[in-house]
Parts: sequence; C-alpha cells; structure tokens
Amino acid sequence: MADKKRKLEPQSSDATEPPQKQKQQQQLQSENGDEGIVITEIHKNENDDDRDENQRPDGDEDEEPIEDLLEPFSKEQLSILLKEAAEKHPDVAGRIRIAADEDPVHRKIFVHGFGWDTKADALIKAFKQYGEIEDCKCVVDKVTGQSKGYGFILFKSRSGARSALKQPQKKIGTRMAACQLASMGPVQGGNAAAGAAGATSQHFNPEHVQRKIYVSNTDKATLLAKVVQRVKELKQQTLEITDSDQTLLPSETDEISVLHYGDYSNDGHIIFKASLCCDDRSDLLPDIMEILKSLHMKTLRAEISTLGGRTRSVLVVAADKEMHGVESVHFLQNALKSLLERSSKSLMERSSGGSGGGERSKRRRALDHIIMV
Repeated sequence: MADKKRKLEPQSSDATEPPQKQKQQQQLQSENGDEGIVITEIHKNENDDDRDENQRPDGDEDEEPIEDLLEPFSKEQLSILLKEAAEKHPDVAGRIRIAADEDPVHRKIFVHGFGWDTKADALIKAFKQYGEIEDCKCVVDKVTGQSKGYGFILFKSRSGARSALKQPQKKIGTRMAACQLASMGPVQGGNAAAGAAGATSQHFNPEHVQRKIYVSNTDKATLLAKVVQRVKELKQQTLEITDSDQTLLPSETDEISVLHYGDYSNDGHIIFKASLCCDDRSDLLPDIMEILKSLHMKTLRAEISTLGGRTRSVLVVAADKEMHGVESVHFLQNALKSLLERSSKSLMERSSGGSGGGERSKRRRALDHIIMV
C-alpha cells in the first residue's frame, strides 16, 4: 500500500517566497508526515477590508428621494423621461394607460357648431354609437334657455372618445358640427369654439398648472420693487398693443378680429388682442367676460366705444402657456362669432316685429361675419 502513495513535490516557486511563508509551509509539512503534502494558505492582506469598504457604493439612505430629483424638471423633460421608461418597461407603459383611462381629460370631447335648438338628447344620439356616454352637457343661455351652440360629451372609456374623434365633422340636427378633445385645445380641428374652450377650463384640474416661485436671500423691499417693475412693463406692453390700432369707432358691419401678439410676458403667458363690433345690448359685456373666464384668459386692458346703437370692444388678454398656444386664436374667435350670431339673431327677431327695421336688418345680414385674424 505504501508503494501506491504518490508524493506531491513542492512547487518550484518556494525559493522565491518570503522566509516567513516558507517556515509556515515547512511546519505544516512536518505535521502531515512523510507524504510531503504541502498545504498552501491564502493570506488576506490586512488592507483588503479597507479597500473593499472604499469601493462600496453609497448606501440607499444617502440617495435623494425621486420626487426631489424630479422637482426641477420641466414638463418636456418629464415627458421624455416617462416616454423612455415606458418604452423599456411594459409595466410603466401599463400604469400610464391606466391613469389615462381613469382621467376624464382623455375621455371628454368638446362639440361646437350645432344649432341653437339642439338639446342634450340630440348630442347623445349622435355620439352613443362610439361608446357608452357617462355625461353630456349642452351649454345654454341663462336668460333665454337656448343652446349656445356648443357642449361636452364625457365617455366612460378612452376608446369611445378616440373613436368619436376619428371623424371630427358630424351632422347634428340640421347643421354640421365639429368635435375635438376638450383638454387639448384646438389640436383636432384648429377652429374650436371658444365657448367650448370655456368648458374645457371648467373641468381642468388647476393643480396641473400650479407654479412655484422660490425666493431666497431676497428682502421684502427688493421683491416688491421687482413686482412693481413687472406690472409697469406689462402695462406698457398692453398700451403698445392697443395704441397700434386707433379705429375704436364702431362701424356698420359686424366684425371680429383676434390677433396673437406673441410671448410678451416672461411669466408663462401669451398675449392676444380681440376686437368685436356689433349692435349694442345690455348683456354683451357680461357675455364677453363669461367667455374669457371660461377660457381662463385674463383681461389686461379693455376699451369700449358706443355710437348710434353700435359698439366696439377692444380687449387685450393674457392666456396661460400651459393651456393655450397660438392656435387658441381660433378658440376666442369662434366664441366671439357665436356671441355675434346670437346677437344678430335677437336683432332680426326684434326687427321682424317692428316697422322700418327690416331694410336695415337685411343690409346688416349681408355685411355680417367679416372676420379678420
């Protein structure tokens, strides 16, 4: 049996090993007898622990919360990040779709351009083929009870709204109406009624457009001075806009003019100038204010002149960039057009019952709806 034993020769590298390590190996060899088995121990350097500690990443407790990292990002940056995450992670894409299905913003459409005699049941009849309807609102005049020519349809599913928007032009009653996603502005058609935009803003979550202003190391006097200076600049800008057109006297024709004056404001607003010339009536100004309020537009300056039963209103308004773009000219234009049509209709009804007004009414109808954009 002893002949079958193999002796493991020591490795030739022993001569080059440190004396201390050779002594350890010799001691181990003598303890294991004549077989000459060499057991080599791996000695860990004392500095290895320190090196491993230095190579370890920072603990999770040192990482900033995700919400703090996302706070300074703009809407565009967040959109890009979410898009990239959704493309790489299906669960993220699924969560986004679930949120879109739950949010009415993706299910509500704005319908405009139908007749004044149209009721909510007519709207439901025209749109129920695309999906189950959760709510329908036909906006009516508070005084006359007549329809204002626009309304809103809220579908129970996002697919219903998408199906309805595939064909934006629809015949409702005796007139062709148009529809678009209420929350997106005039992206689906470009000529959405302004009154409709009003409804959009009524159901728009104000938390989506909140802005935070961080002020540090600024005393109250300096901050107040900056605010006063900003107000002066904005006032000067509105004066320049209104002074550019001196034709304030009303004409014999019904006119609508809506112009985009660019991004005059540095605080996220765009400026529009609107002019409306029509017959004077007591509820005209409240109707205009209601339109601007529904569109979430702020009046910066207003000039109104009246002559011979005619009136011209020139308004400079500011709109939030988050909710409006240059295309919002069509929102305001179509809302004012609807207002003008209602005014003309009331005038014709009054004129038809009296004497001497028919000729002027016919002449007025031929000149109506001169729209300058």
